[in-house]
Amino acid sequence: MVWFFFLFLLLSFSISFNSELDRLLRLALRENPKIKWYENKIKSFEFSAKFYQSLPNPYFGFSITSPSGRLLPYYYEPMSGYRISISQRFILPLKRYRLSQVERAKGELLREELLNFKKQLEVSLKVNYYRYQYSFLVEDELMKIVSFLKKLREKVREDYRYGRANLSEILFLDSQILSFEEELYGVLRERKRALYKIYSLVGKRVEVRREEPEVCSFPEYRLSPKVLVVASKRELERRKLSYYEVLHLPDFTFSSYLMLRVSRPSLLSLGILVSVPIYYKGRELMKVLESKERLLALSELLNYQERVSLFDYKSLREQRSELLREVKALEEEIRKKEEEIKAINLLYSYKKETLREVVRTYTSLFSLKLKLLKLKGEVDELCARASYYY
Repeated sequence: MVWFFFLFLLLSFSISFNSELDRLLRLALRENPKIKWYENKIKSFEFSAKFYQSLPNPYFGFSITSPSGRLLPYYYEPMSGYRISISQRFILPLKRYRLSQVERAKGELLREELLNFKKQLEVSLKVNYYRYQYSFLVEDELMKIVSFLKKLREKVREDYRYGRANLSEILFLDSQILSFEEELYGVLRERKRALYKIYSLVGKRVEVRREEPEVCSFPEYRLSPKVLVVASKRELERRKLSYYEVLHLPDFTFSSYLMLRVSRPSLLSLGILVSVPIYYKGRELMKVLESKERLLALSELLNYQERVSLFDYKSLREQRSELLREVKALEEEIRKKEEEIKAINLLYSYKKETLREVVRTYTSLFSLKLKLLKLKGEVDELCARASYYY
């Protein structure tokens, strides 16, 4: 008995954990092509950083010197011979290190952009999931309305045959049925639109099962991924600035050549070339100043984005509070409307109330229930949008 109880708890936990929304989220994170693009791009910057930290390849050369224009060196010409050369450009380790740090910062920026994309993907998937699931609840209510009106129409038609009802009542019910059926077709179109949006977010066609929409709890504010993206851009610019500040430092090129002469001793030559920053004020300094201005601009953008993200989150929270108040008021209105229906039915049974008034009261109740479902769907959608800031 105890083992059966624990097995039941385990299965319940597994079912609750593997909800349809969780399954779709895992599938989207695994199958979405843009996520794979981000992952491969991030790896490319790791290789790029290693590339810039290494020295360039040396140059090897071979040539034949013959003053008389012969193809091969001639014994009686002292300057004729074979020349073998090698040269190596040497970039200071400090410059190579800072340039590699710039490439790594590009990879870190892409990681933050990937996180931002995943958050946007999660929000969009949740919103369309709630729209898809709530469409079934709205459809059920509309089917109840249409079924009720059709049954009532059959009863009125029967009364019409015996002269207890008139034709206008039948036509009135027909118009009401057509109105709700048109709304039903609109719900089906919205469901299909939400379903195809889920397909595009996941990256392929998947089965989306119907289930009761999960209760969405409103998350606490942490930090918007947009803020992290801007912070990574600022860090990238800071590393670029540190590289531009040493860009004017000299590069060295070491060279040597050996000339093997036919009739004279061989010649050995060693040399060094050094880059001189004589155009520093018109070249490297401009890059430093440009980077500093970009850094200041990104700092201001970061402060702005932090404020905007917090205000957006608070706006969603206020909208949710207003919707919850409206939901509570609507539930109370529905309760009163149900009491009104009991009174209307009693009056109609004694022929003291018209059919139009009965239909109007019932359709009003169903309309309130539809509105309540749509409001609850909007509340869950707001929670889904707020999860972007969690």
